[in-house]
Amino acid sequence: MKKTLRQSICNYHMPRYMCDILVNNYCPCFLSMNIVKENDAYMFSYETGNNRKLDYSVMETIDKLILLRSIVKLNGISEDWLIKADTYLLEPELLYSYNNSVYSDEMKFLFYPDFNKVGFGTKLMLFIDKIKDPRNRRECDLMERLKEAIDVGDYNRFDRIAEKNIARIRAEMDGRTV
Repeated sequence: MKKTLRQSICNYHMPRYMCDILVNNYCPCFLSMNIVKENDAYMFSYETGNNRKLDYSVMETIDKLILLRSIVKLNGISEDWLIKADTYLLEPELLYSYNNSVYSDEMKFLFYPDFNKVGFGTKLMLFIDKIKDPRNRRECDLMERLKEAIDVGDYNRFDRIAEKNIARIRAEMDGRTV
């Protein structure tokens, strides 16, 4: 079922090149959208297609790790298209995917302007705090290690920690099924 979401935004200015990239759907990281500008107001219309809001509350730790790696990948792609992370919000409720998939090729951001121009690292750390399960001590400890890597800007370390723990969790899961 296709769904169109609409959002009106006032007192905002978007560079013309960004508007063109988003409206023409050149950058694959964002939901398809139309933008209408009248005076100092924008009307954003998003086409969700078969995508739905990502539901992180039903995810296991492994899914959250894959999700975080996918967000880093999507951010890199969007920056290649000159849409920097400080121009849009990164919130769990602004992520859409097909069948709650956490893989980057089945996930999209809903572009909503970030008036505070917060950097990607800070956004990702806040995102982690929102999706982690505070009742799961092991997950909280792992997420804190990821945040430490992000805080110093070491995305290679972030990726190694995530990859290593994905492999460990998969091995544990395989051990349970045997």
